[in-house]
Amino acid sequence: MRFTGRFALGVAVIGVPLVLALLGPLFAGDPGPRATSFTLGDGHWLGTDFVGRDVWQQVLHGGRPVVVTALAATALAYAVALPLGLLSALTHRRWLEELLMRPWTCCSPCRRCC
Repeated sequence: MRFTGRFALGVAVIGVPLVLALLGPLFAGDPGPRATSFTLGDGHWLGTDFVGRDVWQQVLHGGRPVVVTALAATALAYAVALPLGLLSALTHRRWLEELLMRPWTCCSPCRRCC
């Protein structure tokens, strides 16, 4: 399989942040001493927050829970929606189709709601 430049770019754009998110705590290390609030430099790549904690370390420590939460939400959505969609499509029950589509029909005029 030959990788094209666009494919490699896509893998890098998705892969690098994903690896940093999943392995971030290994790269971050232990939190160091608190610095002066809202300062740059002194080893703080993104500066410090209002308490003096390193923002880059907080980003690295917070990436894994974000990825796990997104994967869990996606898995839950598939676990609920797939059986309901298959049940609705395969049984050809008009009342079930109406029951499943009614919330979308109510929300579709107002796109900001959905």
